[in-house]
Amino acid sequence: MKTAHIVVTCSTAHRARRDKLAGVVRVARKLGWRLHVVDRHPFSPSLDDILAQVVPDGFILENDDAAAGGIAYFRRRFPKVPRVFMDASPQVARSGNVLLDAVSVANCAAEHLASLGVSSFAYVGVSGRPFWDAQRETSFVAAMRRRGAAVKVFRPGPSARRGAAALRRFLLSLPRPCAVFAAFDAVAKEVVDACAATGLSVPDDVAVLGCDDDAFICENSYPTISSVLPDWQRCGELAVEQLRRRIEGGGALVATKYGVVCVSVRESTRLLSARSTVVKRALAFIAENVTSGISASGVA
Repeated sequence: MKTAHIVVTCSTAHRARRDKLAGVVRVARKLGWRLHVVDRHPFSPSLDDILAQVVPDGFILENDDAAAGGIAYFRRRFPKVPRVFMDASPQVARSGNVLLDAVSVANCAAEHLASLGVSSFAYVGVSGRPFWDAQRETSFVAAMRRRGAAVKVFRPGPSARRGAAALRRFLLSLPRPCAVFAAFDAVAKEVVDACAATGLSVPDDVAVLGCDDDAFICENSYPTISSVLPDWQRCGELAVEQLRRRIEGGGALVATKYGVVCVSVRESTRLLSARSTVVKRALAFIAENVTSGISASGVA
């Protein structure tokens, strides 16, 4: 049986993409496929380098290659070679697209933030409003509305400096304590930094939840950031399954969705009943006397 050569374009710069690639590799190995990965790393082979050496039997392409020009390139050069996209814009890749379910993300975020006992909620989006940001915003607003809560929305403008100032003003305008769902972890880090710049305490005044669970961002923030973890590896697995059906003549490709795993809870949403006067006094006492040999009974 002929070994299938599959070209995968998937940068390993971010946790989400590394996990997607891991899912692709896991299932492709079982099928006996030979993968050729375009990583966009300075020392990795380029797409042209790989295509000069192999005749591809299929493509698995990440969202960056789903721009109209990218799809046109593959259609023109490889019109009969099947391809599957991972998290491409539905307006561009109308079929053969494996998408993160925005409703699943929103429900997970809403459930976690609603459990914190606050009554004020907000969503902070991304400059340029990519399709997934719009989906998360709409779905989160709807999920909180079903719980009887309204959501204030912040959409940053194109200027980074003005956007940072506007974000600080937005956060100061929110009734506190409040809970903020950020479009993804880099935005959650911006929210945490904006709170620090304005004297707002995280999580006492503002609880912050990101999405993607990028450990490098979340663990290197102060405080550390809680985040929704999508099932990235399932995305890669579904992409391989779709491509296999296509290669084997199993019919047209369809859009497929995958969900989330959990919320990785860190300091930014650990309220610990922080609004309780007794708890605040206890924490202040511990901070002041931490090197004085205090005991649990002493704190009590």
